[in-house]
Amino acid sequence: MIDLTADYETVLAGIRAAVDERHDGYAPAAMHEPAGDLRLVRATMTSVGRAWLTMAWISLVVGGVGLASIVIVRLVKSRSELALKRALGATQARVARISLAMALRIAAYAAVVGLLAGGAVNYWVTTLAPWNFAWPWREAASSVAVALVVAVLAVILPVVSFSRAQPWAVLKEE
Repeated sequence: MIDLTADYETVLAGIRAAVDERHDGYAPAAMHEPAGDLRLVRATMTSVGRAWLTMAWISLVVGGVGLASIVIVRLVKSRSELALKRALGATQARVARISLAMALRIAAYAAVVGLLAGGAVNYWVTTLAPWNFAWPWREAASSVAVALVVAVLAVILPVVSFSRAQPWAVLKEE
């Protein structure tokens, strides 16, 4: 692992060692001086990191909206099924639990697919860069939590309106 906060010579030595280790059999790594001060390189890397973080948040918002749309559409499509369950004696709470379980199941599937795709991209990037792959556990857990919270928030209003609707009125519309 390369400590980018170390002094200049230590960072260069770490980069040389990582390149030599990854590309064994090639000529020794020739390191060229960066075009400027190492502080400028670190500042640039910090800016790049902020840009990636901004893109991650935008992706999270877009993905959350997409997940909410999928959950709501699925819930609307199962409206007659839920009304039939209510007509056969299911309580409002039971209908709400069924709908919430469906939303959480969709969110969990979406989170798993997103984690696998993100992990694959993370692994691919680390094969190109001079650092090792490390699974981002904290970020993975927070993204799963966000997906589940988005699903719950997306399903609250439709569930309340569907569970309060009279089953005969919903079935009559269908």
